[in-house]
Amino acid sequence: MKKKASKPKRKVVGYLEGTDPLLLTRWASKGVETYPLSNGVDQHGKNMTLITSADNFSLVIGYLHKILPVSGIALAPEYLLKACELYHVPVFLLVPKEDTVGAKRTLRNVGDFVTFVDPHEAFAKTAKHLGL
Repeated sequence: MKKKASKPKRKVVGYLEGTDPLLLTRWASKGVETYPLSNGVDQHGKNMTLITSADNFSLVIGYLHKILPVSGIALAPEYLLKACELYHVPVFLLVPKEDTVGAKRTLRNVGDFVTFVDPHEAFAKTAKHLGL
């Protein structure tokens, strides 16, 4: 009896508000689903603290400032990214190359599931991760 070919695993990218629409369009044109995420303050999409394994995210992307606390709202980056860490979802934070050292210092308590990527290199780096 022949085995049925298994369906390829769908690729889903969770993105925070402000992520380049052209980047989202490039992924979509290659069959990658895009899903809006919220930092809990901007209400852009699903609150990223509520990510589960059922969401099947291949990665999460957004600008560094979207996961940093703001005055009066003390949501630490470790808290916002905990579900990503728990479910082994790589996080790509968009930071200009020249600001990477400062970004790493700012997020020194966050694990190695976070990758800093220059916005100009975002598609190339994420495409490689997604196998595109």
